[in-house]
Amino acid sequence: MKNPRFSIICPAFNHERYVAWFIDSVLAQTVSDWELVIVDDCSSDNTAKIIKSYTDKRIKFIQHKINGGINAAINTGVENSTGEIWIMVASDDVMCSDALEKIGAAFDKNPNAVAVYCNLDVIDENNEARTDIVMPELKNRSRASFLHDAFMHNNVLYGPGMSMRAKYAKKMFPATPANCIFQDYIQNVQLLIMGDVFVLPEKVIKYRITHDQKNISAAGFSTEMRCKLETDSLMDVFLSIEDINLLHEIFSDEIKKTGINIKNIRDLKYFLGRMALLSYDDSRKIWGFHQIMNCYNTDRARLYKEYGFQFRDLVKLVNSFQPSEYSKKYRKYKRLFNLMLILSALLLLTSIVGVIL
Repeated sequence: MKNPRFSIICPAFNHERYVAWFIDSVLAQTVSDWELVIVDDCSSDNTAKIIKSYTDKRIKFIQHKINGGINAAINTGVENSTGEIWIMVASDDVMCSDALEKIGAAFDKNPNAVAVYCNLDVIDENNEARTDIVMPELKNRSRASFLHDAFMHNNVLYGPGMSMRAKYAKKMFPATPANCIFQDYIQNVQLLIMGDVFVLPEKVIKYRITHDQKNISAAGFSTEMRCKLETDSLMDVFLSIEDINLLHEIFSDEIKKTGINIKNIRDLKYFLGRMALLSYDDSRKIWGFHQIMNCYNTDRARLYKEYGFQFRDLVKLVNSFQPSEYSKKYRKYKRLFNLMLILSALLLLTSIVGVIL
């Protein structure tokens, strides 16, 4: 039996309200050469029951016995996929009827692209468009530009609808199960390191953001903290870059401004560490400082010979960590609070002295 062109890999977890809408959107595709590999990650609701009610032979259903997380579900989906093109879509999202058609056409027109991404419409829990949320429009640009912003700033490509050629994607899996916030971010960087990507201008995926925001990536303290905790895993992916010319292209502006360049790929950790210290994000800066520190511990003679870098330069790197506005305000209020304590103590002392006298 011939393998399908498309494998739609779908992690599902407690989406009983939405999963039927998703499956129906797959069945409504204008092309039929697909398989849906849907993995229920040990849902506690009726998600699995609803999936089992569909009898189309192109649907492969696998059920986890324990909750392993989104990457564990994707890993299972990958293991059971046979298509030439893999498409990642969660079970609470919806595919436009021509999604596969347009994604396939984009791969045909861009034979060197390792992946195709799309823009997104946002829907709520009732499948209604959310006009209060507009996702920033993705546009095609150079691979180096994407990688630069992914390294310095944030995720630059969307996870829903992420489509990749299986022959490249197989190199990325199995993914680390513990990552959840940066799950698609890491995959985006891995694909960009492998080659060029193409962005569809059309919005072929409807991305669900509910009004109660009860998903794992919803804004809040825990999400912010998970981002900090997963930063090292994300930044480590850049250490797989082997092309010096690509590094020169990614960091061309920083190299011009600072004069810091890379002469040998064996110095990648040192170079990326120096680049990370130019980021606005303290978590990335800390990662960068640790890379430099480790290089200094193991190869300080080389760092001095090739880059003139010595201990006094290592010590000065702390100046890269400028206080945030929050930190400045915190220290300001702390100084005022301490001053109030001193004044209170002086007033109390004065009162005591007055009583004694």
